[in-house]
Amino acid sequence: MSTLRTLKGLVNALADTFVSRNNDVFGYWAMGMLYRDARESGLEAIEMDLLGSDDHDASVVVDHVSSRYRARLAHWCDSRHVKLTRASATARFNLPDSGQRRAWNDFGEPYQVTFQLTDASGRQATASRHGWCRVHDPAMEIRRSRWGGA
Repeated sequence: MSTLRTLKGLVNALADTFVSRNNDVFGYWAMGMLYRDARESGLEAIEMDLLGSDDHDASVVVDHVSSRYRARLAHWCDSRHVKLTRASATARFNLPDSGQRRAWNDFGEPYQVTFQLTDASGRQATASRHGWCRVHDPAMEIRRSRWGGA
């Protein structure tokens, strides 16, 4: 049986790793890739179910990210004996600018990522992270050298 402390630890770990520059898709930062997919689809938010199976209507990028986080969450829950009834991630893009930018590293438009977990006993934990990102553009970005893909 999980505790609220364990649930909060899981949800915060998910949020922290999701916005990390080490979260990449095909060698590029996942947030920029997701933003590109959202913009091309005319969406301001992308929602991912982290307990269900792959969404066959989703893009290749969304499928890649959600399946990786689904596996990560399953591993973490198994190792901590946590039974979840709901797990979701929502990435919202092109939010109103709060004006709290740091000129040396914040560029692009504001985004917010929110993770929500609910365990079998009904306890809920939520974690949000925000930042700024541009739409993915391979002409302006350098692919991660350790990517290993073709």
